[in-house]
Amino acid sequence: HQSKGKREFGSAAHISGCAQFPLGRITPLSFPNMEVNKAGKIVVSKTVENCGLFQTCKENEFAVHVYTGKDNNDEPKICVDGKYVISKGINDAGRGLNIVVVSNGKEIIRTGHFDTWKDDSTNLEIFLENLEDNVIIIAVTFDEASLKLSQHSKTLFFDLGSATIQNLKYRDVWALVGQKGIKELSLSMNLEFLVKGVPIRPDPLPYRNDKRREFCSRYDGYGDFCTGTNLDKNLVAIPLINKTLEDNPIYLTPILIIAGISHNSLRMCLETLLMQPGINVENVIVAVDEKFTEPLALIDLFGFRGEKTSNSSTYIEHYEKSLKRVWEIHSNKDKIIVIEEDLILSPDFLYTLALLSETFRKDETIGAIQMWNPNSYDIINGSIELIYRVDQFYGLGYLLRRSFYEKNMKDSFKDCCSKRVWEKWTFSDTSSSSFLMPDVSRVFRRPIDGNRINTKHVETLFNRRRRTCLNPFPPLSNIDILRKDKYDAQLTKSVNSATLIKSSEGCETINNNVYNLIQSQNTSNTFKYVYHQESLNDVASLLPILSCFELFPYEPLGLYHGILRFNSNQYHFYLVGSKSPHYANV
Repeated sequence: HQSKGKREFGSAAHISGCAQFPLGRITPLSFPNMEVNKAGKIVVSKTVENCGLFQTCKENEFAVHVYTGKDNNDEPKICVDGKYVISKGINDAGRGLNIVVVSNGKEIIRTGHFDTWKDDSTNLEIFLENLEDNVIIIAVTFDEASLKLSQHSKTLFFDLGSATIQNLKYRDVWALVGQKGIKELSLSMNLEFLVKGVPIRPDPLPYRNDKRREFCSRYDGYGDFCTGTNLDKNLVAIPLINKTLEDNPIYLTPILIIAGISHNSLRMCLETLLMQPGINVENVIVAVDEKFTEPLALIDLFGFRGEKTSNSSTYIEHYEKSLKRVWEIHSNKDKIIVIEEDLILSPDFLYTLALLSETFRKDETIGAIQMWNPNSYDIINGSIELIYRVDQFYGLGYLLRRSFYEKNMKDSFKDCCSKRVWEKWTFSDTSSSSFLMPDVSRVFRRPIDGNRINTKHVETLFNRRRRTCLNPFPPLSNIDILRKDKYDAQLTKSVNSATLIKSSEGCETINNNVYNLIQSQNTSNTFKYVYHQESLNDVASLLPILSCFELFPYEPLGLYHGILRFNSNQYHFYLVGSKSPHYANV
């Protein structure tokens, strides 16, 4: 197999060499016994005139009665021309599919029973493929028939006139009166011998996604998205599960995805976005640099809107154009959700934003809610319930307030945001603004290769094992105290009541102090370490301490008024600057 990729034809392939017979070991095939009865051996359980129909069938018609049974303690029944040939204990009737074949002389020529709950569909396929032309087939399920019913069997039933076989699920009931060679779909249960189907538009063949198949035939590099049974999976939005959030504004908020150069990364991002309960595909705009055309086909496959931006030389330039464009499109919106390239969203991404939306609305000092925490490492094992206020902005995936954008980014993007966000965006006026950030990240950024400047810094951020929330509906325990006044008051109280970890040099000593404190007391789960400051922005004494707590070691990330706060294994820690307004030196 040679994939054609983006070429008109695949590369030429050839096989040459000496073949011998046999090529390998040949194993005889074995099939379960086929429970089929032919004319002369078909038992009639009872006869009922006209199969119990009130109206007598005409001369060129015959009566049919089909019954699936109401549960597994009942029985299936098929009556043909007054003769019950399928019922309990008759002609091997039982669980799975029960079939009667009638000739054009109204003669019952064959019955069959296939337990497609227990056995595979091989014998059923052979049975159906060898039906004579023009025979009528009458089929009924009993108990459970879907588990091992093959795709090919469903297609064969489809060809016999069934419009609904592809919908058969566990313990569904299904019956068919069809004909070999029928041109339309069979709907009637009491038929003339030459079945006259009613022209309707049939469902597509079972589980076939032609649009996805066509995309995957044109483009390479999408991994398991384009292999096996995934080819025919439908890409559909998930409805909102928590009905109490139906009026939450987050589900009406525009979502901007800023696509980069990795199309497969974009695919994974779009998949995790589509899986967000309550996602409205009409709200999603994916910004693509005009020099790339392939992502537009991918975006269309998901049902999102693709928006081209003019050719950019860097991702940051594309970023700026994308933000500007989405605000133009949604000129009446006061907030947008921004998702950068290479992100995989947690299942509660929108849900957590929805829970925080009222706090965001009421507290205009919150410039953005960022869903990535640079210190959310697996070894720290933070709490999915906690949200913090921080002074620094880390982007990646976030809810952005329009007023903050217009004041700090719109006309000064090259000044504030000329580098990637993890290299620090600095805004002209942050004294009146801060940001919300979860203790455990709600987005995962795919690991970064080594072909970058400051590789050690970046690899420690993204390639070290991280923790991302996997709970689709996590409780948030401190929503009520996130507004600035309440948060600051609670932070001051918590810091000053926390158990002090004695300051000393060396991580081993600090870790021993923490361990001893935890072992020696049962009354507190909150600890503080006080580092010396000459001014509020002085973090020189904090830097050597970061690695002691397994935090990002090269600079303190996540500070709020000189305090770095985190949760580890159900214990609360505050690394407190001596000049912090929330610390009282007593």
